[in-house]
Amino acid sequence: MLMHELKHELRHCSGSLNYYRWSMFSGMVYTDGVRIMAETAKAYWLIDACFSHMTKRVLAEMGSRGTFTLTVADGSAVLSLVSVETGKEIDRQEIEYTDFPSGTFELFVAWGGPNNALTLFLPSED
Repeated sequence: MLMHELKHELRHCSGSLNYYRWSMFSGMVYTDGVRIMAETAKAYWLIDACFSHMTKRVLAEMGSRGTFTLTVADGSAVLSLVSVETGKEIDRQEIEYTDFPSGTFELFVAWGGPNNALTLFLPSED
């Protein structure tokens, strides 16, 4: 699958009727669009990677909202988290191997969703 094909598959995601609890911690959820992305690209690992960065330090520096950017080239990737409020990169992870489509893919993380949970969502679901 190519990045433009994945983004085309997700173009209809403009809100979420359902929220899915991340299995590691009940205070973190993701949306329908993120679930479709994970199923389509076989990338549930990306949800795990994003939420695993949500330490107390990162949450304090992030503020109310952050942007995860996955940049994939030549079968490896970099996942970075930037605070929307400050524009500062808060965390970064080098990923040695991935079959995620080459290119750049963004996810947002913010407080909201059910019970004001930390929610991972697609930019189109904002």
